[in-house]
Amino acid sequence: IYVRYSDDKGATWSAETKVNDDTTSAYHFHHQIAVAPSGQVLVCFYDTRRDSTNKKTDRFATVSPDGGATWRPNIRYTNAQSNETYGGVDPNQYGDYQGVAVDPTGTYRFSWTDSRVPGAQKEDMFGGILAQ
Repeated sequence: IYVRYSDDKGATWSAETKVNDDTTSAYHFHHQIAVAPSGQVLVCFYDTRRDSTNKKTDRFATVSPDGGATWRPNIRYTNAQSNETYGGVDPNQYGDYQGVAVDPTGTYRFSWTDSRVPGAQKEDMFGGILAQ
């Protein structure tokens, strides 16, 4: 995942900076971005780095303290992996309901879906926070 930014209404753009910090051939997808009043930026995303088959996902996040120029180490905020590839799962819902928002104090609030429950036919909703 890469981020670029513009400080002049799109007339020019920064160089891209890489957000995910793993060195695997994992997939990173369904990302969201939120910018705090302080200018701190957070990006969260699904990531398969902990599964060598690239099928099971976790949600990761990272923060840029300087408006997107550099990124802190990625943080895994799921406590179980999700696998949307087994039979019977509804693939039309995967990633449909994830998001991130930030409040005036700089606290980020996450929501995402996954099917961590064995045999789940539909995804469950999960949520969490990251206070800075």
